[in-house]
Amino acid sequence: MASEKILLVDDDEMIRTIARMSLEKGGAFEVTVAANGEECLQVAKDVMPNLILMDMFMPGLDGPAAFQKLQENEELAQIPVVFLTANSSDQDAERLKKMGAAGVLTKPFQPSELPSQVRQFLPNGAS
Repeated sequence: MASEKILLVDDDEMIRTIARMSLEKGGAFEVTVAANGEECLQVAKDVMPNLILMDMFMPGLDGPAAFQKLQENEELAQIPVVFLTANSSDQDAERLKKMGAAGVLTKPFQPSELPSQVRQFLPNGAS
């Protein structure tokens, strides 16, 4: 069975490194990274991931703005997006879900728990 593809978008290199290692080693995911919203849009078209895990606050095109652009593309709009943020309030989570986000995970995260947290948002309950 082919591994699920995750696009990880975060402007913090340390977060990208830790999350990537956690998802690849602990979840056997195929992980591609992007450092910002603009890069996310290009990489998503190239990779067509099963899920996008995206930081909410990034310089330039932030997470919600990048998500909006993804939603405007018929192919990319089908990809579930889970936001990863240190500043998540219930109001933020509700607003993102109303926009169509699959979910919101908070930072700091436990690397050992991240794969199972992400897996719950994959289409068809992928294992």
